[in-house]
Amino acid sequence: LDGTLVDVEGQGTLIEFDEKKAVLFVARDIANRKQAENILQTAIESIPEGLALYDADDRLALFNENFVKGRGELKNILKLGMTFEEQARLREASGIRDKYHQNKTKIPIEERIRRHQNPSGEAKEEHRPDGTVVQTLEVKMPNGCIALVRTDITRLKNVERALRASYDVLELRVQ
Repeated sequence: LDGTLVDVEGQGTLIEFDEKKAVLFVARDIANRKQAENILQTAIESIPEGLALYDADDRLALFNENFVKGRGELKNILKLGMTFEEQARLREASGIRDKYHQNKTKIPIEERIRRHQNPSGEAKEEHRPDGTVVQTLEVKMPNGCIALVRTDITRLKNVERALRASYDVLELRVQ
């Protein structure tokens, strides 16, 4: 042993040894697992989309910073281990849902929870008050977990509008 610190996971159990009580302690080197966890966390934080994963019990297992980008008030609500329903009800009670559903019909909270728990796999667009357009996709994985992916598609929508306007001008000239 050279004094190098190593991440370990330990487990102890009471045993009898030479007719005396003793503790058997087993330590496992988990350096490779920790390295893999760090790589995965770095990858999740590096992707430009917002990502949240809910486990099979619908509890928030992880989310990246891009998931809350432009929605700072969510940082105070999102807590690992909370169910989606708990989070949705907190967003409702704090007025956050109203903030992002201005000038359009907001679905009832029970319907939003139902849609989350039984996602259609179809992307939905959200036009935010600041002009950003976010595409949200919820998918249920074979293991019962739910992934929620948010993508800022504002640039794409702006290009689409510009192309449509150019097409309309061109069509008028042709007529």
